[in-house]
Amino acid sequence: MILYSDLICMVLVFYVWIRVYRSIHMEKSSKLAFYFSGVGLVLILVLDFIWEYMYLKLPYGESRRFWMNFVVTVIYMLLPLTVSTPMICYNHEKGRPRYRWVGVLIGFYLLLAVINFFHPIFFSHTNEGMKYTALTPYMYLACLLLFVFVTLEVYAHKFSFDQEDNFMICISVFVNVIGIAAAQFAQDFLTLWLTMSLSYLFLYLAIEEMYAKTDPITGLKNRNAYTKQMCRIRAKERFTLAVFDTNDLKKYNDTMGHLAGDEYLHYTALTLKRALKTYGMLYRTGGDEFCLVSYSEGWRIEECLQKLLLQEATKTSGKFRLDIAYGIAVREENEAIEAVADRADQEMYRNKMKIKQERQEG
Repeated sequence: MILYSDLICMVLVFYVWIRVYRSIHMEKSSKLAFYFSGVGLVLILVLDFIWEYMYLKLPYGESRRFWMNFVVTVIYMLLPLTVSTPMICYNHEKGRPRYRWVGVLIGFYLLLAVINFFHPIFFSHTNEGMKYTALTPYMYLACLLLFVFVTLEVYAHKFSFDQEDNFMICISVFVNVIGIAAAQFAQDFLTLWLTMSLSYLFLYLAIEEMYAKTDPITGLKNRNAYTKQMCRIRAKERFTLAVFDTNDLKKYNDTMGHLAGDEYLHYTALTLKRALKTYGMLYRTGGDEFCLVSYSEGWRIEECLQKLLLQEATKTSGKFRLDIAYGIAVREENEAIEAVADRADQEMYRNKMKIKQERQEG
């Protein structure tokens, strides 16, 4: 019997593989995560074909029950391994304590799955089909929570999520919830595999979009993401825009080379991001230009920046020191977004000229 829904799932996996292979944004660890997750999904789908064949073709008896139980056990052992591959592939994350605990819990789950083969814990298998136990919902819930944890821990640690990113991740989780509900309440495993494949596709689309909206040098959201965010701001919605321009980038490029200039940009972005993370989203909008879109009061942001610049001015160690000019503008009633950006730019240029004049006089 041909399971056409499983074939559709395989097509979705192969589509993601091709897109990942051709991606110019994704780094190697992300590509490996999608490759290995896809391998896990394909193995589950192949085993589902095998189970269906045995269910229809093998004669009733102990041998039939044994092999069908074996196949289902392997499928459920593959579930946590499939959703946890991003955690495994990100080498720089392996040392994190929470990741080690997750690895221990996955190992415990796999041990229970092996025990379940001999003594039912989560499910049993008869010649007629699967029989659930009272612990079956917890097995599904554990797999869902593992998927959410791995997705948020790996990718939220790497990227700054904006509204669009949160929506795509939520969609990826929600379709998994539908599949688990179908498997738990109706034993509809075809829907479970289909929703897992759709979740795999949606997660890829979300991560690829995050890479496309991320500046590779600083790790901040880029101009594309900034433009999208500004378009989402509603008419008459009050917000604060802070713009920044570095003062020393040309000096580092000319005296130490462009690699040092890139390091300086990365340091500037990281310093600003740490100081301003509670105020809003920071973007790199140009060569040495940054913007903060915030819903905090302008005076609070300026107070934070003044404290930061004072700390940086008194630094006695480190390769770089933060040196920026900034301008802050709060949207006034009925003011166009472009006008807010222009006022912030003008304020930044005045600040830049003031700094330059003070240094010439000093």
